Formats: sequence, C-alpha cells, structure tokens
Amino acid sequence: MIRNPFRVLTPAEMLTKQLADAERSRVTYMGLHEETTYSINMLNARIARIRKELQAMTTEQKEDQ
Repeated sequence: MIRNPFRVLTPAEMLTKQLADAERSRVTYMGLHEETTYSINMLNARIARIRKELQAMTTEQKEDQ
C-alpha cells in the first residue's frame, strides 16, 4: 500500500517523528560532548605539563644566580 505523502499526519505520527528527531539530536550532541570532554582533558594535561616545565626553568634560573 502506497501512502499519500500529502495527507495530514495524525497527532501520534507527529509525536513519533518529533521523538525520533529528538533522539537523533541527542546522539549527535552526546558525540560532541564526548569529543569536547576529551579535548578539555587533553588541554588540562597540556597546561599542567607547561606549568611544570616553566616552574622547572624558573627554579633553574634562580639556582644559577
């Protein structure tokens, strides 16, 4: 049976489409959240490493004086 693409959707059909759309959006944004969390953690580790290196350089300079 071929459905008429121009017919009016029932409220249940509309809600079903809205639910599917919301679930797809959630999957997309959860993936973005995972990527962002990874990037933030990587940057936090990088910042900690750079601070440690700068502190070591500062300590060496003070000892040399």
